[in-house]
Amino acid sequence: MAEVSLSIGGRDFRVGCEPGEEPHLKQAAALLDAEAQVLEKSLGRVPESRMLLMAGLMLADRAVEVAQRAQAAEAQLEALQASGGDGKARSANVTGAEETARTAAAAMEALERAAVRAETLASEADKA
Repeated sequence: MAEVSLSIGGRDFRVGCEPGEEPHLKQAAALLDAEAQVLEKSLGRVPESRMLLMAGLMLADRAVEVAQRAQAAEAQLEALQASGGDGKARSANVTGAEETARTAAAAMEALERAAVRAETLASEADKA
């Protein structure tokens, strides 16, 4: 198992992960750190577990929003596919809707992985 050093909200953590997952874990930690910094600027220094919980909730809120956008894009895509219409215009609209749906789905997956990592970090912080 690989081990990665992360800094989140001005606090250092060592986290285990599968070999090859280090870049992904660092990217997820960067998302969590960005939220933690927002919290620290607005609330000041808060206990570690509370900071990780609140930052995780902020990311989860974004994940819900992205999921809603993905569902709307998928509904739009289905409506475009069902409506037929002008070939070129329809093709461009479908392609745009498909790209939006793919982007939203990818963002949702990244946020979900970040939320799982946040939960892991919070659990490890509680044990320390």
